[in-house]
Amino acid sequence: MPWAGYSLSALLNRWSPRPKARFVAFESYWDLRQMRWRARAGRHALPYVEGLRLDEAMHPLALLCVGMYGEALPPQDGAPVRLVVP
Repeated sequence: MPWAGYSLSALLNRWSPRPKARFVAFESYWDLRQMRWRARAGRHALPYVEGLRLDEAMHPLALLCVGMYGEALPPQDGAPVRLVVP
């Protein structure tokens, strides 16, 4: 997949994780006004929370993607930003 984005390791290095840090946590944006149907579905806990080991997050192919195939990332593919991990 031809993703367009920013290296997660570059972002993490810019803010220098604490020396004892072992994990990176991610939490999805959740706005009940925009996603009311998901609140009623009851199948998934919202907001979605996930984590990576720091070595996984620092992999050169771990990306924060904002586009694919030369276009802006569409909502069905995670717009406005999607974490892509090899």
